[in-house]
Amino acid sequence: MDAHISIVVETESVRAGGQGPNTGNIWVVLGQEPFPMVGWNDFITVILDALASAVLRLVDGASRQEVVHFMEGPYELHLMRGAAGYLRMTARIRGKGAKASLVVSERRLVAAVHEAADVLLDACRKQGCWSIEADRLAVSSAALRVAEGPPQL
Repeated sequence: MDAHISIVVETESVRAGGQGPNTGNIWVVLGQEPFPMVGWNDFITVILDALASAVLRLVDGASRQEVVHFMEGPYELHLMRGAAGYLRMTARIRGKGAKASLVVSERRLVAAVHEAADVLLDACRKQGCWSIEADRLAVSSAALRVAEGPPQL
């Protein structure tokens, strides 16, 4: 059985960044553990693009280990290749160690990234706050779809 992983984006919280990237509530749920915390507000498109890009490098085999930093605070996600088709994902607080860790299939993590990206990009379109970061996320998400290959039957 695959571990539970979800990436939560609260579309009603997305705001145009003015001179900077869009902000909004984003957090990851590893098993039952929300990280950094429920309702975490940060540079939402930047973080999701960084996660999509990191997962792409791992799935493509270009990397064995990646770190995704939340922009605010000492929070980071460590991703490491594990057994064939699986990744270890660890939520860390710099200077304090791991808060949560799990092993998840590449397919499950890729699906979670796609779901969150689709929801966020749709919200950016509808709310008129499309940005260069949203362009980057759209490209990263599309590249991840290609790297993933066709769905398994």
